[in-house]
Amino acid sequence: LMGRRALDDSSGMLFVFERLEPQKFWMKNTPVPLDIIFVGGDGCIVNIIESTTPMSSRSYRSNGPVKYVIEVRAGSAKRFEIDSDTCIRWQRY
Repeated sequence: LMGRRALDDSSGMLFVFERLEPQKFWMKNTPVPLDIIFVGGDGCIVNIIESTTPMSSRSYRSNGPVKYVIEVRAGSAKRFEIDSDTCIRWQRY
């Protein structure tokens, strides 16, 4: 989402990693605040970083090994009631 100046509620980015391991992200060149959702291999939330600081070089880390990371507009986790008790399933269309 680097360089994007706007992000609506129905947009985001899904990162899928080959291995289950800790991940870290930063906001360099990302002008929109995001919620970063770290998801384990079982689809359950490991942790969420809410309302990241735009254009920052600060590292945002998972609290353990993850298989997926989802970036969405800041406030989305609260708005859609996503928390550490949430598990996610993906469905192909």
